[in-house]
Amino acid sequence: MLSIRNVTKTFGGVAAVADMSFEVAASEIHGLIGPNGAGKTTMINLISGFLTPNSGRILLDDTEIHRMPPEQRARAGIARTFQNLRLFRNLSVRRNIEVAESNVGAGADRSLVEEAIDRFGLRGVMEQTPDSLSYGHMRRLEIIRALALRPRVLMLDEPAAGMNAEETEELFENLEWLRARHACAIILIDHDLKFVLQASDTITVMNMGSLLASGLPRDVTANKEVVRAYLGTGQN
Repeated sequence: MLSIRNVTKTFGGVAAVADMSFEVAASEIHGLIGPNGAGKTTMINLISGFLTPNSGRILLDDTEIHRMPPEQRARAGIARTFQNLRLFRNLSVRRNIEVAESNVGAGADRSLVEEAIDRFGLRGVMEQTPDSLSYGHMRRLEIIRALALRPRVLMLDEPAAGMNAEETEELFENLEWLRARHACAIILIDHDLKFVLQASDTITVMNMGSLLASGLPRDVTANKEVVRAYLGTGQN
């Protein structure tokens, strides 16, 4: 579904992402983990078009997308949430979702979004503005707004941030529902390592902008280099 091939991004001569390569399969939940500053969010920005790589290629079903502007990538099926919430604060929950839906055309099937609104518990707050919601509900709204694009690749940057254990478990169940309901690949970044390992089929580990390891969760967590660089740091 998505192929990252030898992608490099530098800022002032410093490589934030260095020769990164990995692939994400259709309907796969793919965890992207690593220490703070490893380059995870930069990688998401490169895939979504907020940054342009200095070199390398990004392909969606063998079509190069790394030269496309963000809005064209969104229409091609690349959707994301943000580590720092970027909701339209002056618009209602309903209008936030409708703005995203306007990019997919009037003929799009609305059943996915309507079901997600119920699954994520937002049906009763549709006419409220995001500032009146709890932080957890704002996180859920960002996910639904991304789903409104009917994505082929959905990238979630810290979706469990600020959530308690019960809310995180509910998020996990909703991701499982989403994968069964809508055939999209999911890239998951989160500092809650237990959550990422539970949710992901495959894990890619970054460190200092480079690929450290990639594979099944049980293999990655047993990798000595991963333990030394990340798991052994006491992060969770």
